[in-house]
Amino acid sequence: MVGSEKTIGGGKSMEDKLISLPSTLNMSVVGASTIDGTSGQGNAGTTVATNNFGVFLGGRISENIGTFVEIGYDDGPQSFALANFVVPITFKVGGNIFGIEPFTTDGHTATASELFDNGGNTAFSRIGARDQYGAKGLSFYVFNPNYFVNYTAWSNGNNSDSNIKLANYFRFAYTPQVGPWDIEVGVQYMTGDTNRDPSTGAHDRKTDAYSIDFNVLGNLGKYPLDLAISYASAKNDPNSLFTTNSDGKAGKSFVFDTKLGVIPKTLVVHAKYAYDDHVADSNEKISTETLGLKYFITENANVEFNYDFVGKGNPDTYGLAFEVAF
Repeated sequence: MVGSEKTIGGGKSMEDKLISLPSTLNMSVVGASTIDGTSGQGNAGTTVATNNFGVFLGGRISENIGTFVEIGYDDGPQSFALANFVVPITFKVGGNIFGIEPFTTDGHTATASELFDNGGNTAFSRIGARDQYGAKGLSFYVFNPNYFVNYTAWSNGNNSDSNIKLANYFRFAYTPQVGPWDIEVGVQYMTGDTNRDPSTGAHDRKTDAYSIDFNVLGNLGKYPLDLAISYASAKNDPNSLFTTNSDGKAGKSFVFDTKLGVIPKTLVVHAKYAYDDHVADSNEKISTETLGLKYFITENANVEFNYDFVGKGNPDTYGLAFEVAF
């Protein structure tokens, strides 16, 4: 899509048909500096400042092909790396848009085709579906203003390797508009085996997991509201990519996450409740309540503070972040 942007090419002549590019480079730069720490009875930890930097490029390559590229810097390994690379190839048939997307990502396999990806705030991410190795694969999707469907064949790991196994990811979401509210009710399902160690292609891991999610976006009076509720479960197995706790119980997570713009475009209040039951290799049930504030100094700069009240005798955590974008 190019919207109202002027294009280069895209005309009726044979030469113009070969190219159809936006005349403006669509690029964004985002930088963040954070301070994280822990507190509690004898559990106070030294705060650690980290810095993150990302460059985003996106736009149209031709009439039916686009791209999205994210290159990120993390001061942990102190290096730049390709975080996301997506190439949507789309076709419009009636009121539907059909797409094929080869992709690689350091996050969730749904990155290729997802309208309501709330990052680490979803239950699906908390059970481990946002794996540390990332993902790569090929996504097929259908988009309509009232729904979208996504099937992705993917492999664990965002680096090149020659011995891979492809697991399956399915996504369906119903997305009606009810009055002034944008609504989403959806399911996500994973099945099949993939690799644990992408550098060797060894140790096939099972991906049996599912999630149910509900999102609401709109205004509560004059105040912007973002409400997300999700539940996820991953089947326990010694060879599971997600849940390998010694109790043999399925990993489960529930998240209630909401943001309210108490001063529209200026101050956002964030409240979240998360309940994790035997997630990953843990045998514990832990609830976490989060309270936070985000203040937009200008449209392109904000500061955010979050405090997590963690149960089961675990130390509380907090974070302060300053982010700029242009």
